Amino acid sequence: MVGPRELGPYGIMVNVLTPGPVDTENHGWPADRGAQGLDVCWHPLGRVGQPDVIAATVAFLLSDGAGYINGAT
Repeated sequence: MVGPRELGPYGIMVNVLTPGPVDTENHGWPADRGAQGLDVCWHPLGRVGQPDVIAATVAFLLSDGAGYINGAT
């Protein structure tokens, strides 16, 4: 398997973003209950994620500011 150690010398960063439930149109829980219909009590923040927050995280990982982050989940 090729990973961060093998690809890092080429400037290729290998990171994984693993968000929990995200409030989208295709979220998978009953539409009439909305995001609050999902039992998120198990989540440390007690709420579902928002697409703009996920997008901002991806944008950061693609930016020069994340140039030292490699092999993180």
